Amino acid sequence: MNPIPSHRNLKNQNRQGVLFILPAFFIYITIILFPLGYSFFMSLSRYNLAKISQGIKFVGLSNYISFLTSDNFWHSFGITAQFTVEAVIIEVVLGFFIAILLNSPFRGKRFVRTAILIPLMTSQVATSALFVTLLNDQFGLISNLIRALGVHPPNFLADPKIIMHVMVGMDIWQQVPFVFIIALAGLQSVPPELYESGRVDGANGWHMLWHITLPLMKPIINIIVLIRLMDAFRVFDRIWMLTKGGPGIATTVLTVYSYRQTFENFNVGAGSAISWVIFIIVAAMSGIYSKISSRYQN
Repeated sequence: MNPIPSHRNLKNQNRQGVLFILPAFFIYITIILFPLGYSFFMSLSRYNLAKISQGIKFVGLSNYISFLTSDNFWHSFGITAQFTVEAVIIEVVLGFFIAILLNSPFRGKRFVRTAILIPLMTSQVATSALFVTLLNDQFGLISNLIRALGVHPPNFLADPKIIMHVMVGMDIWQQVPFVFIIALAGLQSVPPELYESGRVDGANGWHMLWHITLPLMKPIINIIVLIRLMDAFRVFDRIWMLTKGGPGIATTVLTVYSYRQTFENFNVGAGSAISWVIFIIVAAMSGIYSKISSRYQN
């Protein structure tokens, strides 16, 4: 029989456990909590990088009120919402459809699956540079192909009516593989006996998709949608590399708006406040979606 640990031994074990946790806790405070706290303090302050001598002045909710009553902020919010909704819907539907197609056995399956994942493994900077080159109105491949058809190509990167579709298309190209790989893993976990039973009962492919595949894939689809919603709403690098928020303010999403306030207008307080609003919106959006999806799932 194992001896019952004494009170002193339990105290020593607890002390040792605390000592092991301390380094991770210190890193968590240094990397996450302190920057968050400092950022929130700056969002309540007025601090101009071009006028450092004036120091930091506490102004309360003045920064939040200032941009929440600004037309530019709501314009950026509308662009962000439009980009998020369009990109996520198309990515989820297309990625899931491709996963269903490639879930069946066929020759060259491994090669095709690997090729689809290439955009996902490409860096954001490389992806943006690729699209800038392809869509260049002078020497871009797509523009030249359109000219070869006898049609004058539009200026994809300078036309406010087209640039949103370019942004969404670039995001789809890079993020559909993510949806595909998660959906494929989920499809492969569905027991094949269920499909065999469906065939015996006379169900066709559409019936099995609607009554077997989709109900079993609901938890995975919910996770995919939630991840893509949060990621798309706070997108920055792809858009900044592609258009820098232009032409004009046609692609100035909230993250670009925050960047411009901080590093172009040198208004650190306003930039921090916008970042906190983005954080609150993403947190609220994920909470609401999780609650709604769990209610329908149950």
